Amino acid sequence: MSFEPKGQSEMGYLLQTLTAHILTVIPKNCHSLLESWMDGAELQLTPKHQGLGVDLGMMEYEAVISIERFPFREFEPAIVMASVMAWLQSNDPYRETYELEDPRFKVEPESDKTANVEIDIQFIEPVTIVEEEEGVIHWHGKQYNLAEYEVWIAERFTLDLKR
Repeated sequence: MSFEPKGQSEMGYLLQTLTAHILTVIPKNCHSLLESWMDGAELQLTPKHQGLGVDLGMMEYEAVISIERFPFREFEPAIVMASVMAWLQSNDPYRETYELEDPRFKVEPESDKTANVEIDIQFIEPVTIVEEEEGVIHWHGKQYNLAEYEVWIAERFTLDLKR
């Protein structure tokens, strides 16, 4: 199974990239057994202009990653668990700031060789929009589309205190 990136409207970016990462960890014969989805979302209306784009607000959701008939005798579920933990610590910039819950893992044996693995993870991330002439999102008299925007960071800074 190849992983097709989905738009922000279909799936959170963090869930999308974590799903792609898990596919690099588990055996190829398990790729078609993996599913991921958002289970509910709470929207926080906290717009913030960022220069080249806007954080329209924050989206908090429960991510569910499921691998059915996982061959636990051939590949340890603990490797998936450790990989998820490491990925979250390296790639989720909002986890500590928003004090999100730790992930929950369920491993339910299905047979003497397979188990159903479910990972539940709380995420929060910005809903980002960029102004575009043909945008489908109408906000404050302008048109926007869902998109990540470029962030410019100053390389030099001069402060002149003379007056």
